[in-house]
Amino acid sequence: MNAAAGGLHQLFEEQARLVPDAPAVRFDGREVTYRTLDERADAIAHQLRALRLGRETVVGIRLERSITAVAAQLAVWKAGASYVFLDPTYPPERQRHVLVDASVALLVVGSVAPEESMLPVLRLDGDRQDRDRPVVNQGIDVRPDDRAYITYTSGSTGRPKGVESLHRGAVNYLTWLRWAGHVTRTDRALQLAPLSFDASVRDIFGPLATGGCVVLVPDRSVRDPAALADTIEREGVTCLLAATPSTLELLCAYLAAKEMSLSTLQRVLVSGEPLRRGTVCRARRWLGDDVVIVNHYGPTECTMTSTFERVDEAGPDTAIAVGRAIANVTVHV
Repeated sequence: MNAAAGGLHQLFEEQARLVPDAPAVRFDGREVTYRTLDERADAIAHQLRALRLGRETVVGIRLERSITAVAAQLAVWKAGASYVFLDPTYPPERQRHVLVDASVALLVVGSVAPEESMLPVLRLDGDRQDRDRPVVNQGIDVRPDDRAYITYTSGSTGRPKGVESLHRGAVNYLTWLRWAGHVTRTDRALQLAPLSFDASVRDIFGPLATGGCVVLVPDRSVRDPAALADTIEREGVTCLLAATPSTLELLCAYLAAKEMSLSTLQRVLVSGEPLRRGTVCRARRWLGDDVVIVNHYGPTECTMTSTFERVDEAGPDTAIAVGRAIANVTVHV
């Protein structure tokens, strides 16, 4: 498999040319097409370039899950810069640490800005953002070894540290994801990972690099199994690309208590925690016998995923192996 050159956003732009009227993102009863999302991202990128932000610049994004947040990610890459997400629910001390440690030059926020900000702030006012501004893609040159985003670890062993991910590694992974058939143009993927985690790049831009559709849920609903089950059925979700075993167990426990099952899921990619065969058996019981379950493994430092293992056989409740390397990756044990 040969990965495409260039930036992450160019994978999306290719699909915007191929399927401009296809649904790209659905959220809270609203939907935007690839064409509309591309135009919104271009409009925000225009503002970033006007502020002289570009290569080597880090933009802080402090937004909840929304169509605007996805457009902001694309816009940063279109401007040639990189981003770091700041979870609005994190303690102020941690947010300040990230801003300083990552040398953030600008903070992108929603309609309500933080009460105190030591940085310039760009407000994005939801769906009305910049409709009258230029939306022409100015074609900023992004190289494979340019930084795409920074992800901060949990800090469980000390102060959180930032991990820089390059376009090259992320493009290789998303290209492999499509090549391996783990996400297709007909898929609707439910976005589960926190935006401040690198797995969110997989479950947002895996579909958007393939021509599929991303289904967002409000932050408050991510840990609510009733809301997740309802969204999966109502939206016809076909795949989960960043489910943790804990999320699967929570969802299956809810379905078991209600004596109901889900009918639309085709594929579940599991990562973030060790996966056990018992969890897989329960998932197949309530998500469907034919659902494909694949274990993905890779620390943040390895750009989302380094190895994968498809789980096909039943057996004792033992840990699932992390499997073999994805394309263009070498694993040392």
